[in-house]
Amino acid sequence: MNDWIIKEFDKVAEKEIIAQGKGKLLARLLAQRNVTPEETDNFLTTDYKKLTSPFKLNDMDKAVDIFVDIVNKNGTVAISADYDADGITSATIISELCENFGLKCKIFLPSRMEHGYGLNPRTIQGLKDMLKEPPDLLFVLDCGMNNKDEIEIIRNEIGVKKIIVIDHHLGEGSGISTNADALITWHLSEGHSEMCTAGEAFQFVRGVKTKLPNLNPIEFITYAAIGTVADMSPIVENNRIIVKNGLTSYAINHVAAAGLSALMRNSRIFAPTLTQEDISFKLAPKINATGRMYHPDIALGLLKEKDNTTADKIVKHVASCNDERKALQKKIEKEAAFMVKENEPTHGVFVADKEWHIGVVGIVASRLVEEFNKPAIVIGYHDGKWKGSGRSIPGINVKHVLDSCSEMFVAYGGHAAAVGMQVKEEYIDKAAAIFDKACTEYYKEHKVETPKKLYDANLGVKLINMDIAKALRETLYPYCKDLNQEPIFKVSDVTVTNAETKKGPGWTIFKFWISKDGYDVEYPFKIFTEKFGNELKDQVVDVYFSFPQLYELKPNMYSEFELSAIDVIKKD
Repeated sequence: MNDWIIKEFDKVAEKEIIAQGKGKLLARLLAQRNVTPEETDNFLTTDYKKLTSPFKLNDMDKAVDIFVDIVNKNGTVAISADYDADGITSATIISELCENFGLKCKIFLPSRMEHGYGLNPRTIQGLKDMLKEPPDLLFVLDCGMNNKDEIEIIRNEIGVKKIIVIDHHLGEGSGISTNADALITWHLSEGHSEMCTAGEAFQFVRGVKTKLPNLNPIEFITYAAIGTVADMSPIVENNRIIVKNGLTSYAINHVAAAGLSALMRNSRIFAPTLTQEDISFKLAPKINATGRMYHPDIALGLLKEKDNTTADKIVKHVASCNDERKALQKKIEKEAAFMVKENEPTHGVFVADKEWHIGVVGIVASRLVEEFNKPAIVIGYHDGKWKGSGRSIPGINVKHVLDSCSEMFVAYGGHAAAVGMQVKEEYIDKAAAIFDKACTEYYKEHKVETPKKLYDANLGVKLINMDIAKALRETLYPYCKDLNQEPIFKVSDVTVTNAETKKGPGWTIFKFWISKDGYDVEYPFKIFTEKFGNELKDQVVDVYFSFPQLYELKPNMYSEFELSAIDVIKKD
């Protein structure tokens, strides 16, 4: 069954964008993304100089003044951050910033399994145990925005003099309650676009530069880009500029540590640049895996390591953590998908099992979203608590959904696309029905239509080339799941001329080549799937695909130019 439909668009807007000098394909894609002719140039801009002033963020002026005072007094600094890629890259940014000015800086990252998320009695005790004496300044990163009581405990029991919180997570309800000396968050910044903590931390670096000029923010922008992509922040406005500029060879060459280069080599990334796909499917999973399976200090140590030989040793351990994570994830995915098919939820997926490792439930939730096209929550069990993560689809703010059924949670928080929670024991058996109902009511209240599988344009086989990839890279890229989706194209009635299937731990790749009317497309298509494979050779199919985000080819440097197949439909 083929349930793909082409996206609608404003034909008048398309013509007006073409009249501005834009190509017909780009004009079509912009019109499909509801970009008006007046907004076109601003939408496409990725000029670093277009970043908004860091002082538009709440309390940025206070935070910068506090830090500058610490620098001038050669004070001591400590960091407490989250254990995921956003928290780890944020901790890397702030610690490298401190080292830039010769400040002593200690870092505490909680263990997902031992301490749990955010500021809580266990993380506070862990921070206290690490510190021999109270620091002059404590940074709380990627958590803390909802922890007024915990901040007070840190002041009184640890004796920290100044506290700066940089965070983007909302807790229950409005979710902002802190008595930190400064709270940097886009949520309290009027008219500010959404940012993750790594992006906010990068803006803090830019703010510090206004007072302490001996600083180059470009040294930190790659970490901000990695955190932004890994945390699934919307790639628009500031985030778009950070990601586009942060993944360039210019920015990567300014990274002081050796860890990122080691991570790239281990991930078989031999290009001098990075792509969103590199972050999402290669780097971020490895960075996250250490915190999921063991302890995030391993990944932090890698990103901060200055010695190439040592970095290469650390990255092997990081990769082994990721391999272990993938095998465990695959097992849970199959079990969770079976539950969903048995229960057949209407609009919201909620699954739980006592045997599921809480370190991988967030990734499993993402896979269930992809498979069932519904918001999904996956719950595991650890240390007497039912804990898990949720992911959402475009148009559904899963944080708002949780607000409407908050009675079943001990605690929860997050943002539109991703949430974390602890479920009350007495609700675990009925939580699936409650969450499904809450999602259904959200659909009705916000008049959300069931998402359809949409593609952007039909392409002839002769247009499947590097020129199109280059044009997309220089205009629409980087992409945003909700507002600027990566373009999907359809090529119809083509014959699969060759096919090969490769399997690895937790993955299967199907690669194939196509031909039509005597014209052979030079480049292969690749898809991670077990649904079909070599039996499609010599069959006539429709292929839905996207172009590679890296289009250049140089000997011994770049991997093969491969097109990403999203779906293959066999013709009757």
